This record gives sequence, C-alpha cells and structure tokens, in this order.
Amino acid sequence: MFDINLSEIWGAVITTVVAGLIKFMYSFLKEQRDKHEQEQRTKNNIIAALMKNNEELIEWRKDIEEKNSRIEQELISINSQIKKINHSDLILMKDRILQSCRYFISKGYITMSARENITEMYDCYKDMGGNGVGKMMYEHAMKLPVKDTTGEIELMDAVVEEG
Repeated sequence: MFDINLSEIWGAVITTVVAGLIKFMYSFLKEQRDKHEQEQRTKNNIIAALMKNNEELIEWRKDIEEKNSRIEQELISINSQIKKINHSDLILMKDRILQSCRYFISKGYITMSARENITEMYDCYKDMGGNGVGKMMYEHAMKLPVKDTTGEIELMDAVVEEG
C-alpha cells in the first residue's frame, strides 16, 4: 500500500526535531538576550541614579564646606573678640586689685571683708593669667594686720570714693 521509505521518515523526523530544537533555541536565546538587555537597562538606570546622587552629594558637600568656612571665620572673629574682652577684664581686675591694695597699704591694715574681696579678685585675676605687679601688691596687702572695725562699710565707701 504505502510505499514508505524508512530513511525518508527518519529524515522528516530528524528535520522536524532539528527545526523544533532550532526554534526552541532561538526562543530561549532571544528570551535570554531580552533578560540581559533588561538587566543592562536596570543597571544603567541604577548607575545613572547613583551618578546623579553623587553629583548632588558633591554639591551638598561644597555647600557644607562653604558654610563651615563662613562659620570658621565667624568663630575666629568671635574668639578674637573674646580674647580682647578677657584681656580688658584682666586689666580692669588688675587695676581694681592695685587700687584696693594701695588703699589698705596706705592705711597700714586691712579689714576681713576687704581681704576676702581682694583674695577673690586676685584668684580670678590669677586664673585669667595675671601676675607681676598685681601679685606683689596682693601679697603685700595680705601681710597687713586685719583690723575688725565696726565702720567697715564706711571704710569701703571711702575706697569707692577714692577709687
């Protein structure tokens, strides 16, 4: 009936299988290529976003550095002003110690409250870096005899009037 040639059948089967494999491989490779391209696009998008973030960070850092520089300059200026104020306080403290010491040295005695007051001023003066004449006058005044007078307030008023 049918004159079937086995080699033709095998040839048709093999051709069909090979064609199917080729089609499968083509589809598989196309799918893999599409996945790869999608992954590459995703990577490129991530890289672009990172580069944009990096640029923003660089700009932010520049802005922070400029602000820090301005703040540093302000701190330098403030520090300079503080040093000047401290120096003027030191000078005033020295003058006040010298006035008080001279007054009591001229009297030949010192009151207890004046002694305490001068000592507090001298301690502050010394903490601020003062020394020299202020120290000598202080030490001399501290060697004076203490006279406990009932008119101590009047005596201190006299210091203010003479000062």
